[in-house]
Amino acid sequence: MPPRRKSHELDPARILTRLPSTYPHIGLYDVKNKKPYAARQNLPRSAIDLQHAELFTDHPLTADTARPHEGIALKDRYLCFWFYTPHTREGPLQGYPIDWSEHNLLVRLDPRWSYARQILLPAHQTAAIDANINAQLAAATHLMSLYRAHGLDQPLSLHMIGPRATDSLFYARRWEPKY
Repeated sequence: MPPRRKSHELDPARILTRLPSTYPHIGLYDVKNKKPYAARQNLPRSAIDLQHAELFTDHPLTADTARPHEGIALKDRYLCFWFYTPHTREGPLQGYPIDWSEHNLLVRLDPRWSYARQILLPAHQTAAIDANINAQLAAATHLMSLYRAHGLDQPLSLHMIGPRATDSLFYARRWEPKY
């Protein structure tokens, strides 16, 4: 049996444990510990163009010794998100019009995947799926409150992005600063 590698951790060289609000970036949210991680700004590629799995140590894109798809399985322990500062993106999102002149927080919504329990919910358990959607929305709302704590001077909208537009919740939450 090969020795266990330390590839099951987030890479401190690629992440911040505080949320930046001055540049667009991807991030991961640990639902269990209610802790966010954001991509650093000064990486070889833009922090918004990275793949979430690249935030882990020994990711296949950055290390020759990693097993393929290992980072993909690891990232399923975390909610994936994208943070856009005003005017850093344009056009519709899954065909839905978004106001990109404001801050936008996009959080992946997976109705059947329970991040808290680390299980796939059966399709016939609709009550459990509804509760899971509400739990993911609650986690995303907490993440949104962490961004709000930065003293944003522009509105912030939260969008829960599912596999299809019909699975998504556009403008699930919205915050506006006091003028």
